[in-house]
Amino acid sequence: MSDSQRGIYRKYDVKRADGSSEPGRKHAECTYFVLDLEHDMYAIPALKAYAAACRATYPALARDIDSLVAEATRTLIARSSIGAGLANIRENGIEAELASLERETKPRRRRKR
Repeated sequence: MSDSQRGIYRKYDVKRADGSSEPGRKHAECTYFVLDLEHDMYAIPALKAYAAACRATYPALARDIDSLVAEATRTLIARSSIGAGLANIRENGIEAELASLERETKPRRRRKR
């Protein structure tokens, strides 16, 4: 069965770096959802929505997520599969970041004198 037909299923084992997900600790029974920014075309729009939702309460987190999204977008642009990556980026509503990063990464032509 393909992933598009499976829905949510256990794919990753996640544990917190601070140890609070260990048995008996605060986050022992928490549910986590992992996003793959390099292969999942819905991950970047999901992170953008999360940043927007938490910006007023957690501005530093929102800024960090913005930076993460920008870096992931740069990675997609730099990949050899640039055509598919750019198509995914455009489809998922981050044209402004794409345009900005394309300007930053585009080789500049020198004027002839």
